[in-house]
Amino acid sequence: MTAPPTSDVAPHRDIGATTEQLLNSAPDGVVIVDERGTIRLINQQAELMFGYWRHDLIGRPIEILIPQRAVAVHASHRSSYFARPTTRPMGATYQLAARRKDGSEFPVDVSLSCLATARGQLAYASVRDVTYSRLASIVAGSDDAIVGNDLDGLITSWNGGAERLFGYRESEVVGRHISLLLAPEDVNDLPATLRRIAAGSRVEHHESQRVRKDHSVVDVSVTISPIHGLAGTVIGASTAARNVTERKLAEANMLRQAEELRRSNAELEQFAYVASHDLAEPLRTISGYVELLARRYKGQIDEDADRFIAHTVEGCARMRQLIDDMLEFSRAGRAPQLTDDVEMSTIIDQVVANVTAALDEAGGTVEYGELPGVRADPVQLSQLLQNLVANSVKFAVAGRPTRVRIGAERDDDGRWRISVADNGIGIESEYRDRIFGMFQRLHGREAYPGTGIGLAICLRIVQAHGGRIWVKDNEWGGATVCFTLPASEGEPR
Repeated sequence: MTAPPTSDVAPHRDIGATTEQLLNSAPDGVVIVDERGTIRLINQQAELMFGYWRHDLIGRPIEILIPQRAVAVHASHRSSYFARPTTRPMGATYQLAARRKDGSEFPVDVSLSCLATARGQLAYASVRDVTYSRLASIVAGSDDAIVGNDLDGLITSWNGGAERLFGYRESEVVGRHISLLLAPEDVNDLPATLRRIAAGSRVEHHESQRVRKDHSVVDVSVTISPIHGLAGTVIGASTAARNVTERKLAEANMLRQAEELRRSNAELEQFAYVASHDLAEPLRTISGYVELLARRYKGQIDEDADRFIAHTVEGCARMRQLIDDMLEFSRAGRAPQLTDDVEMSTIIDQVVANVTAALDEAGGTVEYGELPGVRADPVQLSQLLQNLVANSVKFAVAGRPTRVRIGAERDDDGRWRISVADNGIGIESEYRDRIFGMFQRLHGREAYPGTGIGLAICLRIVQAHGGRIWVKDNEWGGATVCFTLPASEGEPR
């Protein structure tokens, strides 16, 4: 504060010089106000507290010291008080805040008394800044360990959370060095940390370990902040430490379970691959002999024998298709090769060429414009799109030319959302999750051939690329399958 300016506004004439001297010696700020709310006197503590010289305040309305949000109601509170003046203990009625000259606010307790004078009543307000006492209450009641130390590393404060976490009472640690709590590997870093704090920097959410009184080690997340003195210089550090041992154990358990699941899935995939491969050989033998029987003895036994042999041939064919699909499913679970960006337009060209015969038979068309580049395994992406286009052709409405439209748009997270829409029979909403399961069929094999594993393979491929897949309606009355893939690395968001 600079030197006080001169002012023609005088304190209330009933306040003598001796009384003013006594007020200046009071430990709290004192503000004296008349019934109109005009400030008549403040003491030196109030000057320091509010940042005004007294000559700046005497003659001004008391509302200058009140937060803007409370100004509207303060006048009525003041009138009520002067109508029935009483002595109110500090902080008895409200949690109050005051406003400094710079506009900042701080919590206060206020005690009011009434002074009767020949010229009217005066309200005597004793104002106490409770910032530090409230902070101390918060610190004391915190579940986190909060420890203060000076710039030499000597512990200066210790709350209940620190006692519970580390096992030391306050009397056992105040005055001792903070390195008492550090793991050996962190002790050498302490001088650099103290220099960083002294320069005014913070250390936020640093995870390390601390040592308890019983020499056990606890995992903690610490935030270290500088403590500023009255002059604004850094005089120490405050460390807030939170016990994260349970979280660390949970994370380790999750990683262990994920690794076990990964290993189990790999073993299951290997088993499915080997089992499918090993089943194929005897099935080929059985199928070969049954087909030989059908060719050689058809019409030579009886009609029942011909029918039984025909069913066996069909069963072998279905089994062969199931084994092939199981091999495809096991391969779809392998980690995709994301070494290169893939142009979807090139993949679609290949897919359409592969299904040209089926499209021509159904009188169908596949529409697509310019499609983006994606980060995907080209083999798996080709299989994914071919399964979806083939499904659109398979589940067409009889007598209606098949129409398939492929498009792409950017998702909010920067991934590409690919859509394959058709004008087929559609999928009822209650079945849209079920259809991605293994061997799930919504229609009879006679009407729509297949094993019901195609969409399960699609799901596995999309999930292996970190995406998701779902079904929705479209304006044609058919179904639209949407899935997400990561964008090419060089492509802007």
